[in-house]
Amino acid sequence: MAYGHGTLNIEIKVNSKWEKHHLTEVWYVPDISKNLFCISQTLKRGFKFQASKDECSLLRDDRVCLKGVRTVHGLYALEMRVLCPKVCVAAEVCVASADQSLHLWHERLCHQNKAHVKDIL
Repeated sequence: MAYGHGTLNIEIKVNSKWEKHHLTEVWYVPDISKNLFCISQTLKRGFKFQASKDECSLLRDDRVCLKGVRTVHGLYALEMRVLCPKVCVAAEVCVASADQSLHLWHERLCHQNKAHVKDIL
């Protein structure tokens, strides 16, 4: 199950050098064991995809933007890594009182008895 989406800062290995980039509209799925990359979404954004039996490439304006190598399982492993921030960034947070939260969940749970909602929370 996906819990949210946003932008992800990454590094991509091109010509033996790591370059900083970002991916947009990335889905956060904590229970997935591997990161998946959707080629069709990339093609919609103007990239070209080329593949051979050993490697694949994503190109924009005939320049290689991302490379991958084929694994023993027939999938392509992309040469990229996620950049984690070294410090926490500020986030906009909405705080609700317990009464507001109880009422909100009472409504979300199809107007269940508030005593039952308290047990769940």
